[in-house]
Amino acid sequence: MRSGRQAGFILVAVLGIMALLLSLAGGTALMVRSAINGVRGSTDDLKLEAMVRSGIDLAAHELFALKLSTARIRDQRIVLDGGTITLYAVDESGRIDLNWSDPVLLAGAYRTAGLTGLKPEAFAARVVQWRDRYEDKQPENIDPAKINLAAKPVGRGKDGFRTVSELRWVADVSDDDVAALAPLLTVDNAQGRVNVLEASETVLMALPEMTSSLVAQVVALRSAPRTTMADQLKVIMPKQQPLITTARGTAFRVRVTVATASGANRSVAVILARAPARDAPYYVTAWER
Repeated sequence: MRSGRQAGFILVAVLGIMALLLSLAGGTALMVRSAINGVRGSTDDLKLEAMVRSGIDLAAHELFALKLSTARIRDQRIVLDGGTITLYAVDESGRIDLNWSDPVLLAGAYRTAGLTGLKPEAFAARVVQWRDRYEDKQPENIDPAKINLAAKPVGRGKDGFRTVSELRWVADVSDDDVAALAPLLTVDNAQGRVNVLEASETVLMALPEMTSSLVAQVVALRSAPRTTMADQLKVIMPKQQPLITTARGTAFRVRVTVATASGANRSVAVILARAPARDAPYYVTAWER
């Protein structure tokens, strides 16, 4: 009887050990599978990151070294063995700058965005007050001949708006207002004037005394020879001349979209700014997924 009972205990023990080994084997298999999936995911992340960086470098080279027009880099597709890179670039000079544009343009942006919480002129005044709050003041009794009227205020460039989203700190401007204004505004158009060759139709409508018909004429003019374009703009836009330009900007908004052969994908938007040659080929001043 005792030997039979001992045999039963041994059988139960063996079965328990076998169950434990099976559970360990299953856990090990699960860990191995998770590790493989993790490695696979990490590999995709590395590929995507490398492709994004390559796309940014390529766009910067085309914009700053080759000086290609943004029209050449809109939906530009590069096919690689491991996937594809798609670039879309626009010149920030086609937007109204919060720090450097005339208050007339700021008011026009508010009006064109369809906002009604403030009068457009009141919105522009509050933006100017914010951006110039630390502006360097001229000393009293200074000789007028020594005033450099062409110099930009130091305070505005250093302590003005650093991003469009900072508009939310302006009184009576809501997050919804900022979202509505964002497609028209920038902080990377230091010349202040709107480049009519790059501006969207919405931005063009923010110029004073613009009509849909006049906007259509400006858009059609973009295919005209550059040698005659300035003269034609003077004819069709005489009142807007102090607020517009056809000069290329120094900062560009680039959307880089990448996809690997395995189906992983990523998209980022960056602002690329020209950098002094001694410092770096270019600066990335903003990065958004």
